[in-house]
Amino acid sequence: MSAIHNSRLYSRLANGFFYALAFSAASFGGSLVGTSEAKAQSANSNVSTTSEIKVERVETDANGQQKTVLSDPNSAPVVPGDRVVIVNSYQNTGSQAASNFVTTNPIHPALAFVSVDEDWAEVSVDDGKTWGKLNELTVAADRSDEDAAATTTVTRSAAPADVTHIRWTFPKPIAPGEKGKLTFRAVVR
Repeated sequence: MSAIHNSRLYSRLANGFFYALAFSAASFGGSLVGTSEAKAQSANSNVSTTSEIKVERVETDANGQQKTVLSDPNSAPVVPGDRVVIVNSYQNTGSQAASNFVTTNPIHPALAFVSVDEDWAEVSVDDGKTWGKLNELTVAADRSDEDAAATTTVTRSAAPADVTHIRWTFPKPIAPGEKGKLTFRAVVR
């Protein structure tokens, strides 16, 4: 695959990448940072969110030491194999706690999921039909033409690249003024 220019990647990501089950769909125009109003499952929720994407780059400092830095994807072309970090920030701007808050992030087809920072997050490998920890999920295994005629379904353990969605079900209410971040990593396909 040829290099994907960062503005084309952004366009592909922004037009539907950062939306959620509990969020209204958002299109972020010409910026990698966007805001959408969240709608929690509780009637009194007033959680606002912003999403930001950064590219992990390895840079060499003046002493010859390499370090990983997070860069704005508009600063250099984004190419297949680049690692990206997606940070979804949230804040309860209301005067009451937001209970039963759930947010879901689909994984854009231009990306392959790598990991999620929050150990309480769940993933789906079937477009949000079922949820669980990655090591608990299975997918249909690829079969040879000869095996395709068999009537039984063959499955294999799900791999990170199989993940289609990430879901965060907040274990506690989000207090008024409380804010935080939800982070996951992916690789550009």
